[in-house]
Amino acid sequence: MGADAGEPFDVARAMHGLQHKLTLSPVVSAPKNFIYCGIPKCGVSRWRRLLRRIEGNPDWRDNKAHRPQDSGLVYLANLSASDAHAFANAPATLSFVVVRNPFTRLLSGWLDKTQVQGFHMQLSSNFTEFVQQVRCCSWRVLCLPSRILV
Repeated sequence: MGADAGEPFDVARAMHGLQHKLTLSPVVSAPKNFIYCGIPKCGVSRWRRLLRRIEGNPDWRDNKAHRPQDSGLVYLANLSASDAHAFANAPATLSFVVVRNPFTRLLSGWLDKTQVQGFHMQLSSNFTEFVQQVRCCSWRVLCLPSRILV
């Protein structure tokens, strides 16, 4: 049900949705002619801090990389559709992404999810079984919160 069903518009929910959309949106810099497409768990926080420094943010070291409203970065989602299309397809625009070796990412996910002392997940502590869980179930196992208290 939504506002069309007689319910009031939920501003907080809409803002959370917008923040989530911006967090996943590529970062753009018109002055520097680049688009950075961040992939979770591939150094996104460090890259966004670096981009904040490149953009001249004096507080680039502050932990604002994942708060779009405070980061000082411009996201592709902030642009109109026509501006985003024109910028992304301009010959001078550099688009880049940073990826990880999938095998080391899998090992890192297993260590993060199963080897933290004092915490427990419903995952196998055996690496071979963990790989089977990822293959059979979903890669989303690697995106589960790792530090859930028992």
